[in-house]
Amino acid sequence: MVVDTLGLLLLVVVHAANRHDSKAAFEVLEKLKGQFYRLVKIFDDGGYRGELIDNVKNNLNFLLEVVLRTDKEEKFKILPKRSIVESNFLLV
Repeated sequence: MVVDTLGLLLLVVVHAANRHDSKAAFEVLEKLKGQFYRLVKIFDDGGYRGELIDNVKNNLNFLLEVVLRTDKEEKFKILPKRSIVESNFLLV
């Protein structure tokens, strides 16, 4: 699922359960390439790190920015950008 900064759905892709989201991410982002010309930066969580960031930058010209949580926090803390995506799960 890809949403904009307001939480509005841009794209939803369903894939096989035995395929990790990080492996399918490039194909999902590739579908965005021709549809949203002003899209430059994509926020993602820690599951989408590693070679995906460089692969997306070099091939799709998108900048992936990882928003990580810290396990040092003892209290609940809303992370920037993460709450936008997670609020959509309430609607599903």
